[in-house]
Amino acid sequence: MSSAQALTEWAMRTIGVPIPESEYRQLAVFGSDGRVSGLRTPPTVQQQILAGMVEVDWTMIRPPALAIYAAATSRESLPGCRTEDTTIRQACGELFAWMQRHLDASQRLLAANGERLQLVEPAGANPFVFLSHPREVEEALDRFLATLPR
Repeated sequence: MSSAQALTEWAMRTIGVPIPESEYRQLAVFGSDGRVSGLRTPPTVQQQILAGMVEVDWTMIRPPALAIYAAATSRESLPGCRTEDTTIRQACGELFAWMQRHLDASQRLLAANGERLQLVEPAGANPFVFLSHPREVEEALDRFLATLPR
């Protein structure tokens, strides 16, 4: 990409998610000419994070908790999946199915743990739910905070 602005505009066209340019600036390394030259975080860090993911035991969370989910609505709603490339579309379909299975299981566990765990899932939210649905996030936080002892 020729610049952070070009990367931001490309992502909006291909991903369909309005992500602030500042987010790309903290993710990417830029050369002296302003072009993207790589990522700040090595791929091994992402691999280690994914390898360390474990199933959450919601029964172990004792205090009240608020979960705000931005659930993908289709494989096309995932970053980089608006394409005609059949290999990428297939991979996106597999990723979407995996995400749905884990999200459904997580939501069932949350629901089974009663009032102390609140789940909010704004319709059509993107991964930056606080940007795509600021009013809903603020209202959810206000409702949740109102339930806490003073």
